Amino acid sequence: MRNRVGPPVSGSDFFSRDALMDKLCRRLNNGDNLYLVAPRRSGKTSIMYQLMEAPCPGYTFVYVNTEAIDDEQIFFKKVTEEVLNSPVISGLQKTKKALHQLKDSLLGRIKKISFIELNQKAEENYSDIFADLLSKIDPVELKLVIMIDEFPSTVANIVNKTGEAAAIHFLQINRTLRQTSTNKVQMIYTGSIGLPALVSRLVASKEVNDLYNFEIPPLTLEEGFELCKKLFVNEGIAASDDLIKKLLGQINWLMPFFIQLAVSQLADIYFDNNRQPLAEKHLKEAIERSSGLRNNTHFESYYQRINLSFQPDEAEYAHELLRQIAHRDAIPVEEVYKDADAEEVKRRRFIITSLELDGYITPIDGKFRFHSPILQQWWKRYSY
Repeated sequence: MRNRVGPPVSGSDFFSRDALMDKLCRRLNNGDNLYLVAPRRSGKTSIMYQLMEAPCPGYTFVYVNTEAIDDEQIFFKKVTEEVLNSPVISGLQKTKKALHQLKDSLLGRIKKISFIELNQKAEENYSDIFADLLSKIDPVELKLVIMIDEFPSTVANIVNKTGEAAAIHFLQINRTLRQTSTNKVQMIYTGSIGLPALVSRLVASKEVNDLYNFEIPPLTLEEGFELCKKLFVNEGIAASDDLIKKLLGQINWLMPFFIQLAVSQLADIYFDNNRQPLAEKHLKEAIERSSGLRNNTHFESYYQRINLSFQPDEAEYAHELLRQIAHRDAIPVEEVYKDADAEEVKRRRFIITSLELDGYITPIDGKFRFHSPILQQWWKRYSY
């Protein structure tokens, strides 16, 4: 497998976690709609790509990214069009005449609405068409799962553009459609913003409590070891088992991204030194390089995501908190809430919960610390 650091991967570049994928398929077999709970850089999108390439037995999957959408009806228009124009439908239409006719009918209705909206309000909307699609899919012939990436970003975009009431309505209509679909079509949602914290702030948790929260944990030591082995083999580098174990110990938080990043730096060191064998002394250098200037493009998204996820005053507090944790290594939980009134405690709890869910920090032994030593080192160097 190639070491592609950063972008979602698929095919032979995907490090398969068989037990995790089997568990996900079991949840779908139970009829669940899922929310993938995982921090940034945990491989959520790669898992969805893998489901399209190697689907759960009997299922077909369609992937839709809605990160840039800030309007309820545009969301349903995009999702409907992506499903109808997907290879899933195209592959079936030669043998499923009724489905082919349904596709033509629904796309025709979408075009009609788009034309009418130039001059006046249409009699139906895109969510009506999406509901019609859900109702007419035959689960015996087509067990369809629609995967919505960056769904929480869409909710946040609607809040920023139209207000909280519009975002709550958006969540409500999605819930209604999931429930009226009665397992004909199932949904998987995920995103780099924590949905639980967002809906809690909107006081709309009940609008997503029908979703099964499917957690994507860090790799186990065994999985991390196997991933390192594969990456080093691809680079043509001999790395001892002892060296790999020590590397994983320094990475600490075994998300695939951080392992791939560290291995890529070790590969650079190896070739920079005329293929001299890697030794323990190179591990610290690789970790240092991982958080260095050359990798700013990987970490700037962590920084910018805070500005996009929070209101300006909240973003300012989040940045300051992360700076303090980065430089002090840890901050006691009680210190974070000290001298704050009830309203301020509520505000800080929302910010901190979001930072936890998005993979920045975690409470350990009563103190907030960075999940990743590499991310902490970058924050200490370059945050401002």
